[in-house]
Amino acid sequence: MIAAPAYAVFQFDETRKVMVDTGLSTALLAGVLVALIGPVRAMAYELEDRTALSLLSKPMSRWTLVAGKYLGITAAAATAAGPMLLASLYVVRIAENAEDEGARSLAWPVVSVLACAAALAVLGYALLPRRRILAAWLALMTAGAGGLMLIGPFDAWRWEVFGAGVLVLLEVAVVAAAATAAAARFGAVGTLSCGLGLMLAGHARNLLGPERLADPMAALLGLLPGLEAHNGIAAAAAGQAIPATYLLLAGLHALLYVMALLLVGAALLQRREVA
Repeated sequence: MIAAPAYAVFQFDETRKVMVDTGLSTALLAGVLVALIGPVRAMAYELEDRTALSLLSKPMSRWTLVAGKYLGITAAAATAAGPMLLASLYVVRIAENAEDEGARSLAWPVVSVLACAAALAVLGYALLPRRRILAAWLALMTAGAGGLMLIGPFDAWRWEVFGAGVLVLLEVAVVAAAATAAAARFGAVGTLSCGLGLMLAGHARNLLGPERLADPMAALLGLLPGLEAHNGIAAAAAGQAIPATYLLLAGLHALLYVMALLLVGAALLQRREVA
């Protein structure tokens, strides 16, 4: 992402679009990878090698186990995608200023943000010696968010990236729920296949036109989450702001599917013999 302005030579004077698309797509890829691999490591492998018996032997419901694993996986995916979403704002701002020969005006502010992040990382290392990765993540996010507030002008930042980033995290949350539900019953290959398959099918729903609404296959695919509604990358690249109302409705849409998928995962785990 940081090197994108240097290698994106075929941008046809569309620097902002290329940089926004690169940043958001990279964040989505990172989040989806964690959302797919996380359930394999956190649930499928533990059920296959019987290490999950230590949890299942306690007075804990299957729903609690599935929901707890899902929350941890989703938090890890958001932790991976969050800094990339934040960094994309800086990359776009610097790339746009470079076109106007104003990149030098951002050199010292950005270097100051990096120096502040390094200082906070050292402080976190001293205060949290057993949580070094957490300290580095907090230092990066705190310094980056502070830089957005302090480096002016305020309206020069591409704030529409935030809205698209929220949609990216919502899509990652749905994919993680599907993979977690599959991990309760299937192995590693089945978990990856179900998560990736639901993601691809969810984006393919918009290919069904109104003339196919009566088609039984179209009705079956209509049960899948419309993940294309969570794709705000094109809108952000075009400079279009995503309304807060849309983000709220998209969040409700994702929450309903996440709850449904986790209930399916709890039911699959209930029927599975792990003793």
